[in-house]
Amino acid sequence: RANTTKTTPVTPQPRDGRRWRVSPHKPAERSTIKAAKPLSPNSAGNTLHSVQSLHKTPTVIAVHTSDDLVPRDPRLRSAAMVIVGDDRSQLTTMVGHTGGRAVYRSWVSSGAAPTSGVLVTAAYTHVAPTPQLFSTQAAVRAWQGTGGCWLAGSWTRDVDSIESAVRSALLCAKGIDPSASRVRWLAQHPAPSC
Repeated sequence: RANTTKTTPVTPQPRDGRRWRVSPHKPAERSTIKAAKPLSPNSAGNTLHSVQSLHKTPTVIAVHTSDDLVPRDPRLRSAAMVIVGDDRSQLTTMVGHTGGRAVYRSWVSSGAAPTSGVLVTAAYTHVAPTPQLFSTQAAVRAWQGTGGCWLAGSWTRDVDSIESAVRSALLCAKGIDPSASRVRWLAQHPAPSC
């Protein structure tokens, strides 16, 4: 059976800001895009298996105005407060104020919940920071861009946080299209330091 696939030659995109250039098909010309790192089923399968087997735990966060989960003495309060006991720790952070009251965000999955003043709760699955997480992150970093595949998420860098999620997304965007206007703008306007 004859091969009926029509090939459109593509000039690989240079890293100097120019865009892909697609040439009209000419039967005498045949070129293909070659990934810098070919996607092998073993490396892809191993990396994805590592990602899927990460230890995850259900997490509940409450945003509230209750003083139940912070030190009774206001002089002992800080931006981040941790209660430790009974084989658990519970983090509460101060996130603002409303109506003259402090607003807190508390991780209440395995501990006490505020008894009043709950504004909202959110439940999600959190990747646990285990040695396996950090070795999987290293494997993901080595594998990023292989075969044109990119993985983004708060769990791919550092500890699971908003900052690591944004950094992960930006690194993927840079890898996919370093000449994108928003990627260039972000590189020219770094976040202010505290």
